[in-house]
Amino acid sequence: MTKIKKIFSGITALTLALTCGCGLSMSASAELKVGDSKAYKGTGYLAKYEVLSIDRQGKTTVKVTLKNTSKKKINNWAVGFDEDYWRVEDVKNGRLFNTEYSYNTVIRDSGTNGSVAPDECVSFSLTMSDNYYDLPERLKVYSDINKSNTVDELNSAARNCYNVIAELLADEETLGTPIEKCFEDGLFANSNSNGGMKTGFNYKYKETGDNVINATASQYARGNISVYVGRTTYDDEKGVFVQVKDNKTGMVGQFPRSTNGTAKWGTFDLNAPVYAKDFNYIELNDAAKDAYNTVAEYIADLETQGLDFKGIFENGSFPNAHTKDGLLIDFTASLTDCDKLINDELKCYNNGMIVYVGTNSIDDYGYPKFFVQAKDPKTGMVGQYPHPTLGEATWGTFDINAPMPPLSQKSLNGISKTVFNIVWEYFSELETEGYDAWECYNNGCFAKASTIEGLKISQEAELTDGDKAINDELKCIGLDYEGMIVHVGKTEIKGEDIFFVEVKDPKTGRIGLYPDPKDLYGKGQT
Repeated sequence: MTKIKKIFSGITALTLALTCGCGLSMSASAELKVGDSKAYKGTGYLAKYEVLSIDRQGKTTVKVTLKNTSKKKINNWAVGFDEDYWRVEDVKNGRLFNTEYSYNTVIRDSGTNGSVAPDECVSFSLTMSDNYYDLPERLKVYSDINKSNTVDELNSAARNCYNVIAELLADEETLGTPIEKCFEDGLFANSNSNGGMKTGFNYKYKETGDNVINATASQYARGNISVYVGRTTYDDEKGVFVQVKDNKTGMVGQFPRSTNGTAKWGTFDLNAPVYAKDFNYIELNDAAKDAYNTVAEYIADLETQGLDFKGIFENGSFPNAHTKDGLLIDFTASLTDCDKLINDELKCYNNGMIVYVGTNSIDDYGYPKFFVQAKDPKTGMVGQYPHPTLGEATWGTFDINAPMPPLSQKSLNGISKTVFNIVWEYFSELETEGYDAWECYNNGCFAKASTIEGLKISQEAELTDGDKAINDELKCIGLDYEGMIVHVGKTEIKGEDIFFVEVKDPKTGRIGLYPDPKDLYGKGQT
């Protein structure tokens, strides 16, 4: 079996991000129109979009203008757009710098307009494969500035290169080509060479693996950079590692097992000091969730094998994780039982964290109710799952009183979809049992959720019928954000009754919705 662990995360711009502070406000359900525009102001940059044309097939051409408001000259510029927004077919006055494994769309200079002096502008246009409902909320500007990269930037570049390599090798393995054969056939002909491979927006490589690496590394580390991709074995399985070197300083970033910049070039260095990064509350909550899922799978496997799964907290299944000191996540650690499973799950990205697995009680079916916490030993911040926190949970105790992070609009929409599916399943079961679902709805099976006040999600709520189904299921899957309000509404479209779900975060007032009105009524309608 190939050891290629895919670790996907939101792309963090190691360049200047231009975030929306002004510009055109558009309805989420309205298509773009000719003349629509949006402007963004970022530190050192101004950016403006303008819709130039929309053809009969719905393909939209947008002009993008960048102004350099800094005091430094931009060299070999490139602009990155989130892939979720646009699918680019054609570029004028620029070049598409993409591969099929790219996580975002990058457009670079045309070859003749790469330098932008202070107070000067550069423009290019792109044609999208379809009409969209809005312009992106942000873009990222890159420049081949001759700068020194931080250890964090080098490790981040190595991690993101590893991610795209993992996807590429997984595809090759699906086609029957193992890792060894990929290297033998020269998939990484340059990046696997002794000196590594130079990267940058002006480089282009023939081999697929090298091209993918160059397209990725260029977005995370700038200047005089080299990348090395090597083969190794860990957990008794074959895998790869990536190193990114700043040739100006000699510092080397590495992934897996990010280091402090002193990794030995060309060798998977397990002895160099680990990079002591500060984990934020999002990373801590995510790690706690991953560990929680690992424990849940462990319990399910024990039950399937007919082994004792009810006494796992008494029989030593967690030699370290179920102690007050917790389990230190360490890439080189030798562990047993569920400690090993948790460590293997987290060690690539969360090396240095401490994990605690605690138990609350036994549920109605005899399964142990448990929770997981992940701590940053440097800052003392504690993430938790279920009930994720802002990093302020009390260590070793399931802290349902710790402040929870605000929910983003994307998260609220996602939870709305989850609740929609819960309600759909509840209605389906009613129909299967011979009941009329809408009659049950009208008679109060969602006694709280159907009201304008909504159903307030709570760990301790005593509910019935559909309200209980929603609350219990959200608790079961860890989406029981305390105080979150759920509304299950009813409307009519073309003579047919349908239901919809709204989820509100009372802290911010944000409201998620599913389905999207444009999907129900058609484009351009609400």
